[in-house]
Amino acid sequence: MLLFDKFENRYIIKGIITNLNPIHIGAGGSSFNPLEVDNRIVRYASTNEPYIPGSSLKGVLRSFFEQIYPKEHCWATINPCSKKKEGEIEDKRKKYSENPEGYAKEVYSLLCDICKVFGSQETASKIYISDLKVREENGKKLYKLGVRDGVGIDRDTGTAANRMKYDFEVIEPGAKFDLYMVFENLENECVKSFLIPIVEVLKSGELKIGGKTSRGLGRIKLLEDFKIYKITKDNIKNYLEKGLNEIEPLSWADFKKQFE
Repeated sequence: MLLFDKFENRYIIKGIITNLNPIHIGAGGSSFNPLEVDNRIVRYASTNEPYIPGSSLKGVLRSFFEQIYPKEHCWATINPCSKKKEGEIEDKRKKYSENPEGYAKEVYSLLCDICKVFGSQETASKIYISDLKVREENGKKLYKLGVRDGVGIDRDTGTAANRMKYDFEVIEPGAKFDLYMVFENLENECVKSFLIPIVEVLKSGELKIGGKTSRGLGRIKLLEDFKIYKITKDNIKNYLEKGLNEIEPLSWADFKKQFE
């Protein structure tokens, strides 16, 4: 049982994500300016450049695990395990009123595996994903924007709704984004059940992100030249002083062998 009170390990994945299909991660709201796209994508206000929010990727990954482990998790937004076991948690709170470490361990043991890794109302997430910024190579930003037409559907008739045509902005296929993902204090079983499957599904190109995925949008893929680093108590000092430059990355094959 690895909590956050003591450092045990850190896994860092650095790589490049590309989109196999157009991506639309909407900024919210619609423009009333006839010269602008109705639904724009999210952008940094300071640079006006598009990006993939780390929270969006994390949410997609959590949903992926809720699908493949349907009997082993709670519905975090509807009936979280902390609520289902509210009475037990309250009992633990009283029992360990003067022992916060014991209380944390007891509550952690009551959570489903997905909440233990992705976080819940009772515990912090063990996965951190930075916003995926557009990659720059040789002074050039590696993305192109486009516009697609959309039509609102009348759910009663299944046909196009009257006066419901709109357009939306997309990032065209082939853009590249920098991925920086951190896993903190993972038990070996969580590495096998979560970290490795996350990398594999990203490598497969089958994961979809953003809106309008039913129209074929949103497929992303982790390119093969990614790097994975393992930080432990043995090299943490070197890592803190010099960063990842002094840490030797592991090959993906060698990394997986450690957990077979």
